[in-house]
This record gives sequence, structure tokens and C-alpha cells, in this order.
Amino acid sequence: MTTHSMISLASIETEGRLRALDPIWVSVLAEEFTRDGQTNAIRVVARGNGFKLVKGARRIAAALQLGWSEIEARIEPEEALPDDAAVRLAEIKSNMLRSDLTALDRAIYVAAWCEIYQAAQPAQKPGRKKAGETAAESDEELSAKLALNWTDAAQNALKLGRRGVFRSLKIAKIEGDLRSRIALHAIADVQRELLLLAELTPVRQRAVVDLLTSDPAKVTSVTEALALLDHAPGAKPVPAYERMYERFVRLKAPEKEAFFEMNAEAIDVWLAKRAAKRGRAA
Repeated sequence: MTTHSMISLASIETEGRLRALDPIWVSVLAEEFTRDGQTNAIRVVARGNGFKLVKGARRIAAALQLGWSEIEARIEPEEALPDDAAVRLAEIKSNMLRSDLTALDRAIYVAAWCEIYQAAQPAQKPGRKKAGETAAESDEELSAKLALNWTDAAQNALKLGRRGVFRSLKIAKIEGDLRSRIALHAIADVQRELLLLAELTPVRQRAVVDLLTSDPAKVTSVTEALALLDHAPGAKPVPAYERMYERFVRLKAPEKEAFFEMNAEAIDVWLAKRAAKRGRAA
């Protein structure tokens, strides 16, 4: 049975949250707590002798900032959310219904929801993957399946039909530490900029984020960062293979096959060298 009670902040496990805390919002909440007290309880689930946070990370951070030792909580029984996947799904659902999520926040939540969805599906038998299927095509299929789990009203409100899920999965593939660095940057709420960043090689992604988050910032957008990296006097030239990679990953499977056929001789030579190198290493 769900109960409400004051609980110790030290007893709440808060690690591994999907959304980065905005220190400005934490300070605003702390001011509100000072003026009006805590008006909304956090949500936790019982775990052994303590609790695991479901919703309310900013309220906890505000309480800690004020030096509080306890906070009001709505406590779910352990059987209500019996494992980490159930807690994660509850976190995702409660946050995705908020109107203040950035495009990056939303992408991270959708990708996490996809992971939970896939983990709940029966294990795929060997050989069922279609020949020549690319990661992008696999994501397309997953996007279509996941979108069916939402009602039409939810899809309209969340702007998350099949294409929306697919774009979110692409954005969420930006490396985790880079996502954290841009979580509070203006581009976190500009989907086209995030998609542009996601299509770059990991090396280029890092170079762009370095420019965006430098102090003072050298650029304000991914587009500006790419222009600076590619054309600025004295800038380190981008290797030709990286430019080719960025175009190659956008090709459809048949186009990639045609590319492989055109370069079959060079690929065979590279494979032979690679096999020989691995043989020497072994």
C-alpha cells in the first residue's frame, strides 16, 4: 500500500538518473522551499532498509542545498516496482509527460524505454536478422514497434510517432559523456542540431562539443562548429576518410553494397592485412 511519510535523505538511492540536474532550477526550488516549504512529495519505492528514487531528483537536490536531513515522500511498496527496469520505466513515464523536457532529454528517455522494451521481448533466434540489415534499418523496425505501445493521444502529445522514435534513437547514440556536457546547452533543445551532431564520427562529435562548451564558447551551434573546424585558418584539417564516413553512414543498404562492390579489391587487401596483423598479435 502506498504511504506518505518524512524520510531521511541519506536513505534514498539517487544514482543513475537519466536527466541532468539544472543547478538554476535547483536554486529556484530551494528558494521556494524556504518561502513555502515542500508542497509536493517526491516519489520513492521501498528497497530493503532504504528507498530508490522514482521522481523528485531536483527536490532532493534543493533540500540538500538547504541542509535538510529529511524530505516528504510518497512511498510505493517494493512489490509495486519490483526491479530496476520497473523503476526506470516509471521514471521515464513520469518525466516524459512533463512539458519542459529538452529534445535531448526526450531522446534519452525514448532510448531507455526502447532498451526496456527490447529486454522484455523473447530472445531472438539465431539467423532471424535479415541479411544485409543495417543498424539504421534495425532502429526503423524497433521504432515502428515501440510507437504501437502509445495511444494516438500520447503520440500526438509527445510528438513520438515512428519517425520521432527513430530520430530519438539516433540522437541518443551520441556518447554519454558528450550528452552530459551539452545537457544544459541551448542545442539540447534543437533537434536538428542534435541530429547533425549524431551523424558525425565520435572524433568530430568531441571536437564540436569542445567548441560549444569552451569558456568562453567559441561557437553557439553545431553548424558553426563544423564551419570553424572545416574552414577556419589554422584549423586542423578533417581527414578525408572522416568526411567520407559521414556521407557513407547516410547511404541505404543497397547503396552501401554498391560501394563495397566498387571497392572490393581494396577491401580484400585490407581484410588480408587485418587478418595477418591479428595472426601476429595472437
